[in-house]
Amino acid sequence: MGNFFGLITTLFYFSFILMSFVAGWFVDRYGYRIFMPAALFILAVGSAFFGFAGFSSTSLIFILIPLARLVIGFRQAGYTNGTPPGVARTSDADQRGNVQAKVVSTAGIGMILV
Repeated sequence: MGNFFGLITTLFYFSFILMSFVAGWFVDRYGYRIFMPAALFILAVGSAFFGFAGFSSTSLIFILIPLARLVIGFRQAGYTNGTPPGVARTSDADQRGNVQAKVVSTAGIGMILV
């Protein structure tokens, strides 16, 4: 079981680090308006994998849960890297820090719920 936990953790951080490198370039090139919904769609896919794991056979759980963590790692890095440009362009300078803190903290709460 310890190796399975290590696999799940490694896959999450691998996808998180990979997306951290790509996210900045993608947001600069295509904009946050395309990137943010894509990150939320990725979260929906990862959540579906968790849901399928709950209703699947025991052997399939060992495939779906690591796959879900891989997908959600992409989403987590993508959302936290795509949020600052969106907040900077849509909020007043006085409110940017407050708005960004709320947006990123709700993303964290959403991850806990997933």
